[in-house]
Amino acid sequence: MSFFKEIRYLFEWLEDHELSPGAFFLWVVLMVFNSWCALLTTSGEWLWRVEFIIGNKRIIDVMHCSERQMMRYRQELEAKGRIIYQKGSAQGAGIYTMIPLRPNVEPREIRHVLSEKVTMVYDYVGNPESFSLEPGKDAGKSYPQA
Repeated sequence: MSFFKEIRYLFEWLEDHELSPGAFFLWVVLMVFNSWCALLTTSGEWLWRVEFIIGNKRIIDVMHCSERQMMRYRQELEAKGRIIYQKGSAQGAGIYTMIPLRPNVEPREIRHVLSEKVTMVYDYVGNPESFSLEPGKDAGKSYPQA
């Protein structure tokens, strides 16, 4: 997925749909956190995870709103079909799925080179199936965790 293309398609979507400013802001915040979870392939492509985990406190800290407000915005995004949210355990973070607006983007399994671990990512229909994740490419780098 492309952050900027998704924003473009969101603005097109907003021509026919209504979204409160708080829900819009939450969508942007979730897109940023999801982008931090993207995986680098050996060909230099960034693939966004279908699901990512983030706690309410982290979102609230960024949005400077109450938990109740954030939950209301999240419910609005769910009702409008822009996200899927799975509640975490009592102290666990929730699982989010961003629903792509751009056409021809779909979930796909990708295998990590060394571990054979499988991760679901969004990919463009028609991309080569030979993407693999580069081992150790980002070793030592510190990225903010969502």
